[in-house]
Amino acid sequence: MLYRLAWDGCAVALRCDDRRLVDAVENYLDLAAEAIDDDPATTPAAVVARNGEGHRVRLPYGETATASWSDTAFLVLEALAYGFALATRRLVVHAGGFVDGGGAVVCFGAPKAGKSSLAFAAWRRGFEVLGDDRVCLDPATGRASVYPKCLKIRLNGNAPPADMAELVKQGNAFVGALGDDRRLVLSRRLPGFAGYDAAPPLRALVCIERVGEARSCLENVSVVEALDEILGHAMLGDRTPMALVRLLKAHAPGGRLLRLKVAHDGTDAALDLLHAL
Repeated sequence: MLYRLAWDGCAVALRCDDRRLVDAVENYLDLAAEAIDDDPATTPAAVVARNGEGHRVRLPYGETATASWSDTAFLVLEALAYGFALATRRLVVHAGGFVDGGGAVVCFGAPKAGKSSLAFAAWRRGFEVLGDDRVCLDPATGRASVYPKCLKIRLNGNAPPADMAELVKQGNAFVGALGDDRRLVLSRRLPGFAGYDAAPPLRALVCIERVGEARSCLENVSVVEALDEILGHAMLGDRTPMALVRLLKAHAPGGRLLRLKVAHDGTDAALDLLHAL
């Protein structure tokens, strides 16, 4: 069966013979999966077929076997997010973000810089979360919005945090792996996640990095430094780099263009620093 998922005027397709997996996609992305007629011109973001306890998943860039339902779900959710990245015309940044004081705090940086940990900490503390890995920015309005990807927290072991066990039992969280990358994945339908219609004004743009210092700290950063970093983590869509330059310049005054250095075990302290802005 072929399914279509739409977001912000663009769509991706999923071919899947496992209805439980389709239901999970709807739940975790908070998007409807509409059954559609076969179309030879449509290249699905993922083609999934049962294979024993797991599945075989064919992607536009290759094919792989998964060992469990949860690993398949993780892979398919990532594939659909990648499909939307190719289809959208929005400015999408490799960033996490949450809403505090009516405005969006958007933190961009390299993998393992601490974006997911910070978004997870914000969600647990009751802030409305935009995402942990992709956030949309609108340079024309200075607003942030949600990208169709669910929050995923790296785990040190196989088990989720003890206070997340009930969410797993309810079917609103699961533990899945891509290679050695093992994550706790949370449904976007859970309370505390911003909806796709949310568009809060930007409160701060933050370059985030992991450091070896004893304490997390926050400092101002120049437009030039921020531009150099964010261009490496941005998909401009139909916008030129100058649109991003204007956005950064608008946030440089008043200490709204910042660098956050997150110390080891310093995520909560880093969140306190952002909250105090």
